[in-house]
Amino acid sequence: MPTTGDHRYRVKNDRVRVATSYPTPTLTKQSFRDECDVNMIVRKFERTGELPVGPAAATYADVSNTPDFQNQMDRIAHVRSEFDDLEVHQKMAFNNDPEQLLAALDDPNQLGLLRDLGLVEGEAEPKPTPPVPTASPEAPTPESEPPDSSPS
Repeated sequence: MPTTGDHRYRVKNDRVRVATSYPTPTLTKQSFRDECDVNMIVRKFERTGELPVGPAAATYADVSNTPDFQNQMDRIAHVRSEFDDLEVHQKMAFNNDPEQLLAALDDPNQLGLLRDLGLVEGEAEPKPTPPVPTASPEAPTPESEPPDSSPS
């Protein structure tokens, strides 16, 4: 019986049988065997009527108006390219992550930081709007109204 490496060859009835041995322990955890066995899953479904729930529930969305895959990839490449063109201190403010920059651009609370970094133009702080008067100046005040002279 010739052997080469981890393979053992055995000839039986004009067929060559090959067996492979693995001397190192497997990384597969046998404790999950029943959870992964399709027969066990079906039996549990027959008993309970419920299928195993994954990490997240299914999400349904209307994506008919979204661009195709190539357009999305082009947009991602464009965002990465624009992010790479920023100065080092600007990128460091977002941990060199374009996704964090995009999240900051969508967050109105980050407007001051974006202005300080020079990523957004405009005033440092928005001017407060003056209060709108609730009554007009010509409206009579309660003191100037004539006393109620209706008969009771």
